[in-house]
Amino acid sequence: MVKTPAVVIKLDSITGLQTARILSGYGIPVIGIVDDPSHFCSRTSCCEEIIVGSTTDDGLLETLSVIAGKWGVSALFPCSDESVRVISRNRERLTEHFRFVLPDEDVLDLFMNKVNFYKYARDGGFTIPSTFFPARREDIDEIAEKLRPPYIVKPAVKTKRWIDRVQKKVLKLGSIEELRGIYDDCLGAAGVIIVQERIGGRRLLPPLQHLLL
Repeated sequence: MVKTPAVVIKLDSITGLQTARILSGYGIPVIGIVDDPSHFCSRTSCCEEIIVGSTTDDGLLETLSVIAGKWGVSALFPCSDESVRVISRNRERLTEHFRFVLPDEDVLDLFMNKVNFYKYARDGGFTIPSTFFPARREDIDEIAEKLRPPYIVKPAVKTKRWIDRVQKKVLKLGSIEELRGIYDDCLGAAGVIIVQERIGGRRLLPPLQHLLL
């Protein structure tokens, strides 16, 4: 009996590599789709096939069409926000040849748009860090008055444009001057950004450190 293959989208990421290894460990044939074939995660030997193609736009649909023609019915494991969005937008078209589990679009938007999620958490009475959504440079003055550094800055929706321009998922800033200096670039890369207080973790006590070695 031939097992249904699993298609790991965005194999060239830690999440993608881990997913592929887990599936392969259960004897499931894995097909990986990568944007960057030179990425170290793209060199894994746990895939039956690795295909180079876009995972962030409708180019992904063309790659999936090729996979459907070669392998038949497959299970999809999207490992990036962008690939989840592409699959969600085209879920009716993809269900003929692929199996995947996604919540409704409004639920996806709630969890993937950080502005919506933080507002939902705040309105629901959950404890969250002090959070601001500066839409103008003048809003930074309010942040300076209400929030002491260090700060965390991240996009409302993580996109390829943000990663390409900023090179990091989250920025850690030590002063309001740093925030003023990068504000325009961040807004240009994300459209909407989030500024939060940075909450540091505590060091583990020596006995706990020993247990984790």
